[in-house]
Amino acid sequence: MDKKEALKQINAGKDEEDNNYFSLAEADEKLKADKEVVLAAVKQDGYALQYADKKLRADKEIVLEAVKIGGNAFQSADKKLRADKEVVLAAVKSNGNALQYAEKKLRADKEVVLAALKQDAYAFRFADKKLRADKKIVMAKTKSQIKNFKKLEQEAHSGTNDSGYYNDDPEYNYCLGRFAEDLCYAGYKKWARKIYKIVEGLFKDGKIDTVSVFYCDFASDVALNLGDKKWARKIYKEAEKDDDIERRELADSIITSLGDKEWGRKIFEEIIIPSEYGITRPNSNLYTKTARDIYEILVDKKWAKEVYKKAEEKAENFTDFRYLAEELCKIMKDKNWAKRVYKKAEEKSKDKYKSEFDELTKSIRENLGDKEWAKKIKESWTKVE
Repeated sequence: MDKKEALKQINAGKDEEDNNYFSLAEADEKLKADKEVVLAAVKQDGYALQYADKKLRADKEIVLEAVKIGGNAFQSADKKLRADKEVVLAAVKSNGNALQYAEKKLRADKEVVLAALKQDAYAFRFADKKLRADKKIVMAKTKSQIKNFKKLEQEAHSGTNDSGYYNDDPEYNYCLGRFAEDLCYAGYKKWARKIYKIVEGLFKDGKIDTVSVFYCDFASDVALNLGDKKWARKIYKEAEKDDDIERRELADSIITSLGDKEWGRKIFEEIIIPSEYGITRPNSNLYTKTARDIYEILVDKKWAKEVYKKAEEKAENFTDFRYLAEELCKIMKDKNWAKRVYKKAEEKSKDKYKSEFDELTKSIRENLGDKEWAKKIKESWTKVE
C-alpha cells in the first residue's frame, strides 16, 4: 500500500462494524515512519501511536494529538515526552489514569495531579506520596469521586433491571451490586449500606431475580465489603428458606463469607441425605460436585471420600463415570480408584458414540497418564467401525 492509498483509507474512517479501514499495526515500516500518515492515524485512533516508528513516538505534535484522543496512548510516548508537562497535562485531561506513565517529577506536580483527579478520582493512587497527604489534593479526589458516583448511581439503578444484582462483564450494564462494591472500595461504606438496603428491598419485592448466584453474592458482599456479618447471616437465613436457592452455592458462600463451617456442613448434609419431602433427589453428578466442595472448603477428606462412593453408586452412564474418575484423580489423587471407575466408563461407552471414546481416551491420557490403555480403547473403536 502506498502513502496515497493509506491516507485515503484513514480519511474513509470506519466501516459498518466500527472498525478502522486503515490499520497502522498492519502497515509496512515505511508508512509507520511517515509523519503525515502517522499524524492522520493517531487523530483517528490515539492508540495507533504504539505502532508508529520510534522516532515519531518522540514527536511532540504527534503525541499531543494521540493523547487528546486516548489518554492512555501516552504510555507509548518517548520517555522525554513523558517528562514534558504540556504533553502530560493533555494526557491526564483525556484520561486521569495516564498519570501513572508520567515521569516521577510530574506525578508530584500539583497542577498535573489536580487535572488528573478532575478527570478520574482513581488517578489519586498514581500521585506522589507527599501529594496524597496534601489536603487540597485529597479534597479534589473526594469531590471528583462523589461527582462520578452520583452519575454512576443513576446508571446502576437503570442497569440493574437488565443485568441483575451483579455483573462485572463490561458488555453488560452497570448495576447496583457493582456500584455498592465500588463505593466500599472507595471508602464510602455508609453510602454503600444505603444501596445494599435498596437491593434487599428489590429482592423482597421480586424486582431482582433471586437466582442462587445473585442472592449468595449479595449476602457475601454485605459480609465482606461492609464487614456486617450479622446482617449477612439474616440474608442467608432467608435464602435457606427458599427452595429455589441452590444448596451447594449457599453452603459454599456461608463458609467462605461467614467462616461458619458448622452451618455449611449442615446444608451439605441436607444435600447428601435429603429429607423425605425434599424437592431435589441427588444424582451422581451432584454427589461428585458436593464431594469436591467438602474436600476443598471443609477440608474433610474422609467425608468427601464417603460422598464420592455415593456418587459411584448412583452413576448410571458414561458421563457420570468419566466425570467421577477425573475428580478422583484431581481431588482425591487416588489413581487406583479412578482406574476402576474409568473401566466402568469404558463399559458404558461400548457400542455407543465415537465422541465418547474420544473423550475417554483423552481423559485417561491426561489424568492417568496411561497412553497404552488409551491406545487400546482407540483401536477397539476402530475395529467396531
